[in-house]
Amino acid sequence: MLPRASLCLGLALLGALAGQAPAQQLQSWGSDLQQLVSSAPTSTDLTFVAVGEWQSFALHTDGTLEAWGIDDFGVIAGLPMGQGFLDVDGGFRHAIALRGDGSIVVWGDNSKGQVSGAPGGAGHLAVAAGALSSAALRADGSIAVWGTDFSGEISSAPTGAGFTQLSASRSFYSALHSNGTIHSWGSDTYGQVSSAPTGAGFIQVQRGFNHGVALRADGTLVSWGQDTGGAVTDTPTGSGFMQVAAGTGHSLALRANGSIASWGSNTSGKVSSTPASSDFVRIAAGLNTSFALQIPDCNGNGIPDYQDIASGSSGDCNANLIPDSCELTASPFADIDGDGVLDECLPPALTADVYESHVLVSQTLQTLTLRSPHAGEVYLVLGSSSGASPGIAIGGLNLPLNPDAYTAHTLLHPNSFPTLGSFGVTVPSATGSGGEAATQFLVHHTFDPVLIGLTFHHAFITFDATTGFVNFASNAVPMNLVP
Repeated sequence: MLPRASLCLGLALLGALAGQAPAQQLQSWGSDLQQLVSSAPTSTDLTFVAVGEWQSFALHTDGTLEAWGIDDFGVIAGLPMGQGFLDVDGGFRHAIALRGDGSIVVWGDNSKGQVSGAPGGAGHLAVAAGALSSAALRADGSIAVWGTDFSGEISSAPTGAGFTQLSASRSFYSALHSNGTIHSWGSDTYGQVSSAPTGAGFIQVQRGFNHGVALRADGTLVSWGQDTGGAVTDTPTGSGFMQVAAGTGHSLALRANGSIASWGSNTSGKVSSTPASSDFVRIAAGLNTSFALQIPDCNGNGIPDYQDIASGSSGDCNANLIPDSCELTASPFADIDGDGVLDECLPPALTADVYESHVLVSQTLQTLTLRSPHAGEVYLVLGSSSGASPGIAIGGLNLPLNPDAYTAHTLLHPNSFPTLGSFGVTVPSATGSGGEAATQFLVHHTFDPVLIGLTFHHAFITFDATTGFVNFASNAVPMNLVP
């Protein structure tokens, strides 16, 4: 809806092929009303961004959705979970998303049937949201619109097939036909319908609040409708553009070199604050906010991170598409032992020989082997019967144990039943790298049968020999109590 990065079908499908398109990170600028800038996702695995009136949406490489902004009518809280989404768009107080099987999910305000009127079944290729209406592009290129028909959103929609793209604003739509022509319908208060360009040769069309912008195959631009702040008259001339986006009185265009041109109303700096980089691949415009996706280059060597990783010049041991060298410098806790390898990529710091105990049959002694980054440091093994997530925050580290009575017992009574050897000092490992220790968790038939079905987790922490502060937290290992 208002005003989204119009769905150019080819771009959307590219971004939806999780794992095949380079991961991207989001840049935001303009008004931070409703935290649309400050709450924008910081992850580097995004492939698509769309804008509603008071919310924005991002698509991750695994096809999961993320939303931020005001949670009006549950647009944020009701965000559908799961993977495999291909497209998303936001309206005034509702949103719409497209699954990989071509089925549609709509949520939020249903005052005009913009949610409940959604067509069922699969076979859809794209979605768009107006203020109080929604639309979808079917596999045959025909268009379905539902919700309010106040400005002819439904009754004036084009019939027939062959459409390849949809773009929606508050109360009017545009669609791009496979023959390169633009079809617009709905509210025409500022000529945003009647002044739409005629003829063929267009490859993308975008609807702003009361204006439109389109991209020709030769890379030139054309704008029409309300000329707020020069949204029409200040349209850049010349060619070399490859994508457009329209907001409230302002527009963006992406050049072939990855730089962004902005023009129109400069409310909240949504034009003047446009970043000057030339590594952007996708743009979107909102009410008084703009967004752009760029391919990360965390080490600033001029080569995208994904290319560094693919060529082998940068490691990515945890497969998160961030070069290990960047993660090593980003946090003092990333490589506590200083061996140049991310600690999370090392073998588990805590391992066990068994993970199940038959309480009613015999006793079980679970031997836990500790591998600390440093030898000669004090260690303490703690436990929990309440799970390992989200865990306990300790000095910038996370101990994966949910605190409960058993945690208190292991803290206040170390080296006592049922954890033996839970407190001590690590000794040098056989390889000379770090320190090791061992503790035991004893389970036998004297355990109360009511404990059957519980899982006890254990993890350990170590303390810096000089400061006494916690400097390492291990992974957690389970022991399942069964009959």
